[in-house]
Amino acid sequence: LVASTTATLPSSSWKWSSLNHKGKLVIPGTADPLIVTFGEDSTFTASSACEVFTGGYVASGFVLRLGSLVTISRNEEKTCSSQSITFKDLLPLVESFVIRDNQLMITIENKNGVIIFERQ
Repeated sequence: LVASTTATLPSSSWKWSSLNHKGKLVIPGTADPLIVTFGEDSTFTASSACEVFTGGYVASGFVLRLGSLVTISRNEEKTCSSQSITFKDLLPLVESFVIRDNQLMITIENKNGVIIFERQ
């Protein structure tokens, strides 16, 4: 497996497949997948049927920082799952990333966890 960095992050989309945070494993439901898209313009969007999170990102080498998070609700009557809330809370804590084949692994600061995505 060959690890890739910044060159393959812009213009890519990823489906959240798992989260391991402080020893707790979270597998998102398949009914409401969370898709993260990184733009060429250093912005990202994380969207599900319930919410859209947008913000800016800075990627350099294996370092990744996500910021300026704005949340837009897509459905006022639908209650967001605790899984998307967990994911949203961790976005500002992102520290680094690596891409191996069709998998994006994002590390949470202080090595407190990893978020795994599959390429779309």
